[in-house]
Amino acid sequence: MSRGPLRRWHRIRKPTTLLVLFLCRITHAFSGTDLARDVSDLRQLQPWRVSQVNANVAPPAQSCGIANLGEYNIVRLDLQLAPEVTDSDANSRISALDRNVTTFLSNRHWAPRKMASGRAGIPDLTRCSQKQAAVAQIYKTTGRCTMGSPCTVYDGFTVVLYLPKTISIAKEASK
Repeated sequence: MSRGPLRRWHRIRKPTTLLVLFLCRITHAFSGTDLARDVSDLRQLQPWRVSQVNANVAPPAQSCGIANLGEYNIVRLDLQLAPEVTDSDANSRISALDRNVTTFLSNRHWAPRKMASGRAGIPDLTRCSQKQAAVAQIYKTTGRCTMGSPCTVYDGFTVVLYLPKTISIAKEASK
């Protein structure tokens, strides 16, 4: 009696293995589409100011450790709150946006990118996530500091997307 189920398993094992291999190839083939959807959906979270960044402006320590920036199209999404927003309201809005973007990236399977220990200030440039060959860098910004007081209020948020030039979504992301 134990041989019956075992024989059935051997009959379905090979087609199942082939199906898994096929699905892996399909998933890999549509990976650019998956990234394009992520970028599009990320852009829908806020009314971002979108800009294309020159690849020669940041050293690897400030660009998620990417040494070959010339191989990437860099798209920057910025949100800046109005100066009329109170300090406490600005902090709470930016913190909420930070949580939303972090959750979004996590839910879409962007993994935290291991960074060398370095300075974490304003902005903290060590918060990077990666999905396939694309990298997202997120940080809070402030425009409310003075020379004589420490920066304790965040009123801006930035997402920098490092998108490989080999993936066609980089052009779409900057529109």
